[in-house]
Amino acid sequence: MKFPWFVLATSLCMETLWGADIPALTKQAGTGNATAQYELAEIFAEGKGVARNPKLAVQYAAQSAAKGNAKALYRLAALVFEGKGATQDVGRASGLFKDCRKPLEELAKKGDADAQAKLGVLLMRGLSGPPEQEAAKEWTIKAAKQGNAKAQYDLGSLYLFGRVVKKDLTAALNWFLKGAKGGHPGAQVSYGIAKADGYGTARDLKEARKWLNLAAKSFDPDMVQRAKQALARIEAGDLQELPDTKAMKAKADDGNLDEQYRLGLVYHEGQGVEQNLPAAHELFAKAAKKGHARACNALGGQLIKGLGCKKDVAAAHHWWLLAAKSGLPDAQANLGLLLSRGEDGVVKKDVVEAYKWLTLAARAENPRMAARARSMREGLTQNMKGLEIFKGVRAAQGFKPVKIPVPAPPVKRDGE
Repeated sequence: MKFPWFVLATSLCMETLWGADIPALTKQAGTGNATAQYELAEIFAEGKGVARNPKLAVQYAAQSAAKGNAKALYRLAALVFEGKGATQDVGRASGLFKDCRKPLEELAKKGDADAQAKLGVLLMRGLSGPPEQEAAKEWTIKAAKQGNAKAQYDLGSLYLFGRVVKKDLTAALNWFLKGAKGGHPGAQVSYGIAKADGYGTARDLKEARKWLNLAAKSFDPDMVQRAKQALARIEAGDLQELPDTKAMKAKADDGNLDEQYRLGLVYHEGQGVEQNLPAAHELFAKAAKKGHARACNALGGQLIKGLGCKKDVAAAHHWWLLAAKSGLPDAQANLGLLLSRGEDGVVKKDVVEAYKWLTLAARAENPRMAARARSMREGLTQNMKGLEIFKGVRAAQGFKPVKIPVPAPPVKRDGE
């Protein structure tokens, strides 16, 4: 199931307070209060309770930054970088980002959640130098745990896409919900669509409408549009049909291998249910041991990354090899990629075998799979000798698919 509505949270917009007393802040800002000036810059930049006004945001951010407010300097850099309220100037913005990094770090170390969240974006996107994704992740987590809604949205997106962290739909939705409760329109849209589509969770249209309607009333134009589009899909009934997990489970429990594999996919992808990788692993393993090729391939995919199980490269190679020998192009491509590079000192690099499997996968009826295999093979041949390519071609020509033995043989390891 695809979920194209999510927005990867690398936006430069940050968090500020709802319900701010703008007249009072304006009065304080007029007296030169740097904190009030910064608050107003954030409010007008993000449209927190009022329509966005980038020019005013630039004005107040510049005033506060001139008094040494690092967060205001970050905001000014972001506005200049995006060309909002000021002439776009990436070079100038880069300099401002570099200038604000050190003071932001000092604030972040003192526990300032807003500074932590800003620092997370700064480092994730490499706005002040090369990206530092691990450090960015840690600052984002710290800010999210302190209740910063934007950081919660950012962290949810990291888990959703498996960026810097292991992909985890349950964690992603938990953070989106926290961010949604904190008033972040992007989090509200992401969580609302998840509930509408049953992505990593049970479908709940009432809950979906609740969050999408809130986002539709925000002052974030992009999220307003996305929320309205999602609401229109709900009202038109333009929603993907979800699997009947109860019926599937009954058949899987009766030993139906196809249903064991399909139910494993449901749990693995969170189709109308909460994602459950260990349950998926158990189902894939059950069907794989009975010779189900696609289950073997799926099991290998979990083992290579440690999804729902302990990472085991040797076992991943074992199950992919069984499925590849049976003629499954997906497994042949996965095995070819693994052999093209080797991994963890467990699977040795073998470019001839890799070329063989990628050549076989390139014959797949599925055009996307065939194109993927051809692309990987082209990359592999750049570092291969002519004789190695010849051997790979001959090996592919001599291939004949064989059925997976039942029960499938156990994983063999070095020394056994």
